[in-house]
Amino acid sequence: MPNSLKIFCDWPKIGLTRLEMDNLNSMNSIDAFDATNTIGMTIGTATVLKELARGRMGVVFTAYQQSLKRRIAVKILPKCMYTEESIRLFEQEAEAVAGLSHPNIMPIYEIGETGEFRYFTMQLIEGESLAAILQKIARNVVPSRRIF
Repeated sequence: MPNSLKIFCDWPKIGLTRLEMDNLNSMNSIDAFDATNTIGMTIGTATVLKELARGRMGVVFTAYQQSLKRRIAVKILPKCMYTEESIRLFEQEAEAVAGLSHPNIMPIYEIGETGEFRYFTMQLIEGESLAAILQKIARNVVPSRRIF
């Protein structure tokens, strides 16, 4: 894990976000959010299908975008997590990603707010999570090629 101060010095905008994220421990826990009522809900232009993952800054769902007939991902920041800081960081994350273009970065489609949460929608990537892949690598169960 890179040193936060080094990141701050090398890449001020990313470092600032990292340092701010380190201070979010005082926020309410995302684990307390009950996502059951979110399934089937329409968020923006999509209908939520199932929960995919949780992180410190929100919950990610698989959803179906009716207008374009495709499955997408929806990340939400529940109202129970609202602080000035969490809202700013959530919006900053969406804006930062939307400003990037790379084959390994999911594009942001839409950002918005409902009465219950803030959200942004993005491309859905099917498959194992990065965390699961890293765990396999750590346990050395990912096949590798012999060089010699």
